[in-house]
Amino acid sequence: MAPNIVIVGAGLAGLTLKRALTQYGIPATLYEAYNGPPRHAYSMTLEPRASTPLRKMLGLDEHEFHRAVAVDGEGRLHASSMLSGAQVDLGIFRASRKMLEEMLRSHGGEQTSSPSSSGHCAVDGAGFRDGASGLWLNLANGSQIEAETLIIAEGVHSKLRTELLPGARAPEVLPFVTYNGKRRMPKATYDELYAPAMDGATTLEMQTDNRLLQLALNDINKETNVVGLSYTYSRKVRPGDEKDMHRLDRVTGDAAKIPEAFYEEVTQLRGLPKPFADAFDVEQIKKDRVLHWLMRITCVPPADLRELARKGVVLIGDAAHAQPILGGSGGNAAIMDGLQLAEHVFRQGTARLTHFVDEQSPRWEEDAMECRRRIDVMHTPRIQTTERSSL
Repeated sequence: MAPNIVIVGAGLAGLTLKRALTQYGIPATLYEAYNGPPRHAYSMTLEPRASTPLRKMLGLDEHEFHRAVAVDGEGRLHASSMLSGAQVDLGIFRASRKMLEEMLRSHGGEQTSSPSSSGHCAVDGAGFRDGASGLWLNLANGSQIEAETLIIAEGVHSKLRTELLPGARAPEVLPFVTYNGKRRMPKATYDELYAPAMDGATTLEMQTDNRLLQLALNDINKETNVVGLSYTYSRKVRPGDEKDMHRLDRVTGDAAKIPEAFYEEVTQLRGLPKPFADAFDVEQIKKDRVLHWLMRITCVPPADLRELARKGVVLIGDAAHAQPILGGSGGNAAIMDGLQLAEHVFRQGTARLTHFVDEQSPRWEEDAMECRRRIDVMHTPRIQTTERSSL
């Protein structure tokens, strides 16, 4: 009898897992609250450890995969880019997360079924039944379902993780003040102001006055000739930042409430070279969508992961081991989680899920340590002032 597998969350971890299970011929139901096209219109760095097995699972060669998901068809990073102080592996490239998710969906990754007419439904809660009847889940539409195996891929703010592990620590916020903005511009403007400095690459960064400034090409709309660009302003936390620039008590919905102190700091950036002078022009920034990023990091203790797995629940992606957007490689880790969990279920079934978390926990902990090191390196002054980065 096929296992009754329920996946909650249609991000990279959930979509990859669903697609891989489908390829193995293992049925699974994917629940996602959001009913619409992929929302993540930004670029991410794809590493060979994740992209190679992913494209092989999708049945694509390297050229086809790059052409389908790379930001500009190539996603090139310069060979001297800074990742962790070493030369960049040429297999690393910048991909559009939106196009990546669309590819996973179009390849059968989101064959979602639920009691709702739209095919999408939020999961409002979950719990364990007595005896051998497994798990139950409450859906937002008022119905209740049972599951033999529950895979939680909701992300760093997972409600189900909090509910099933009420004593779990909240994610730690690393001591960095970070703001990210997104801007769209005519391709002619991009070609004039940004392309010469980017030199065929998709990211650019510089350090000035102990601040890290980054630019990233997100997408190029060939039909409208409009370019999507993001910029990031980041520095280490200073005394007093908790009052406005780095409010740890803010709710997620307040990320777009930008303090005046941020604009005042940006005006202090004088003598910036092109294209940073244009990207960090305060009057333009005030017209953009800017978000205050809290650099959250977490790694659920192995003992908690094992206890949940013993009951048929597995956390993957940011729900298990979140990394901050800046300096992290959470997208790659999420893809690997989905692929490796699918292979585990195919080879060993769902009765030995504790083995999966025991195998993965060391990697998740190592990734968290590497992320801490990398974000610190990114904010450590160095001689070169302009370098391309993995973001």
